[in-house]
Amino acid sequence: SSAQKKREEGTVYVSFIISSTGEVTNIEIVKGFYKDCDKEAARVISMMNKWEPGLQNKMPVAVKMVLPIKFKLDI
Repeated sequence: SSAQKKREEGTVYVSFIISSTGEVTNIEIVKGFYKDCDKEAARVISMMNKWEPGLQNKMPVAVKMVLPIKFKLDI
């Protein structure tokens, strides 16, 4: 809400690991633009359901992802 009051828009890049069991772990902000938006992006990522893990030689493996999350105001 503080970013919204200041009319701030931008993209937060969030890094995380999908474990071999599909859990979302090791959430980090790679590049943020506003502290409150960075926290919200990390919170949303932490609430995601399990993913399908990556496969290597038909075995599940952990995979690192970087996801851009855009914050845009309705004008």
